[in-house]
Amino acid sequence: ADVYVADKKGNTPLHVASSRNLDNAVKKIIDRMDRDAIEREDEELKQRELDRTNNKGQTALHAAVICKKIVVAKTLLNAGANPMITDVVGNTALHVAAEFGGTAEIIIDLIKAARPRGIQLMRQHQMTSRLWASLIKQLKKDVPSDLVPAIICGAIDLMNLRNDAGLTALSTAVKFQQYDIAQVLFKNGADPTIMDNNDLTLFDTIVTQSLTSASFFSMIENTDFNHLYNDDSTLLHCAIKTRWEFVVMELLEKHANPRIQDKYGNTALHL
Repeated sequence: ADVYVADKKGNTPLHVASSRNLDNAVKKIIDRMDRDAIEREDEELKQRELDRTNNKGQTALHAAVICKKIVVAKTLLNAGANPMITDVVGNTALHVAAEFGGTAEIIIDLIKAARPRGIQLMRQHQMTSRLWASLIKQLKKDVPSDLVPAIICGAIDLMNLRNDAGLTALSTAVKFQQYDIAQVLFKNGADPTIMDNNDLTLFDTIVTQSLTSASFFSMIENTDFNHLYNDDSTLLHCAIKTRWEFVVMELLEKHANPRIQDKYGNTALHL
């Protein structure tokens, strides 16, 4: 059987097997890709087919996560599936996990897997092998060679990547009231200060949902209250800006530092 033929919706056998939790079939298809890559002397074949998208722009990894097939999702990630691929509305696999619900384990696996291989970056940015090699050569010339991988990985941030509506995975989790997932994302450094296309932050969304302060503190459990986000603001800055008085008081009681300045020099007292 041809494992590369897509149906009218753009779904390959890998998409179908992934959505139906057929882990053994997924493994066999991946093994076939490995063999074909060797026989055809096409080193990009496996990665290309793992990350192949259907008419909605979804990869097999998207399909597995949407259908909550966690075992299959892990198999795909272990095989090298790229969690940075976005669908037609800009959602990564982390976005759809935040929307449809997933375990803390798969959220963390997706975050860890977002350390793109060179071939993944080439495909995303339509680089030729020669251009990629030139980029690496230039980096090694300008910075210590042991820092090159960190620079490349640090340039891409799956956690805070925005979809076409400007929503991050954290914003998506809160929008769909997946607060357990939001907790995992918070713990792993998701930034609540990032604005969506309507210039609203996560805190604006939370306030409109009338989330209780108890539920909010459950969501940010094990989070450093004085952590500096992208604009050097803290959770205390965010709560004050949205006039969430009960949360402000409780953050102060939990030793949030009111003297920390954001990038504009504002402390909690200035706000």
